[in-house]
This record gives sequence, structure tokens and C-alpha cells, in this order.
Amino acid sequence: MFVTWFTVSRVIVTFWNGISFFYHFLWIGINPWTSLIIQGSALIIEYFLCGWYERKLIWSNNKIEEKTMFVPLRGFKRIILKYIAFTIIFISVYVSTYCLRLGFFYFINFGVNINQLHASLINMVWLTSISAPIMGAFVIERKKRIHHIELKPQRI
Repeated sequence: MFVTWFTVSRVIVTFWNGISFFYHFLWIGINPWTSLIIQGSALIIEYFLCGWYERKLIWSNNKIEEKTMFVPLRGFKRIILKYIAFTIIFISVYVSTYCLRLGFFYFINFGVNINQLHASLINMVWLTSISAPIMGAFVIERKKRIHHIELKPQRI
């Protein structure tokens, strides 16, 4: 049961939150306990959003594939459309919760000052433009591979 719940995006989220802890602590300068609480809350929130994230990715990928089936330059257009769709979905799930979480910690004066908040949000802009399409493509590719393997008939 635990293995099926731990999807590819939850593995990525776990790995990413480990890196984010050190980013907040060492690069941005947020104290270690606050960084730990920020990332702990991130894990809990993002674990529960991963299913929705994956469903939206698969849905958008299928729609793009379906709508561009007979379009000239379909490969190029699919890449552009998937980049846009994966980025919008990533922003709606992960960036929005990140901004709300950091804003909340700043608002309650829990170890995050305005300079740290500003630096984190600025860095999130360029990071999103790179990580959103990569994570989306990786999740879609992994889901395709898993479902392809599961659908193979078993030989006895």
C-alpha cells in the first residue's frame, strides 16, 4: 500500500524538499528550525497535492496529444503547448503553496524576513521556468512506462 501511494511526483517532492531545506538554510539564511518547519509543512501539503498534480498533467498531456494529432509541425507545437501547460499546472500547485507558506511564515513573524521572502520568490520565478516542464515530462514519461509494464500479459 505504501509503495503505491508513493508516486513518482511524491519521490521528486521528497528529494526536492531535502534540497530546499539546505537552500533556505544556507543560501537564503533562514534559521535551521524554521527551515525544517517550512519543509515539513511543504512535504505534508505537497504529498496531498501530488495526486491532483499528476491527474492534471496526464489530462493536459492527453488533450495536447489529441488536439495536435493532425496539425502541421505537430512535434514543435506539442513541445511548446506542453511547456506552457506543465508550467501553469506546476504554478497552480507548487508555486502557489510555496508563496502562501512563506508568506504565512513572514506574516506571523516566524523566522522569515522581507528580504528572505523577496529573494525566495525571485528565485522561484526562474526555477519554475526550468523545473516545471522537466518535472511534468518526467512524471508523464514515468506514468506511461508504469502503465505499459502493468498492461503486459503475464506468461506462465
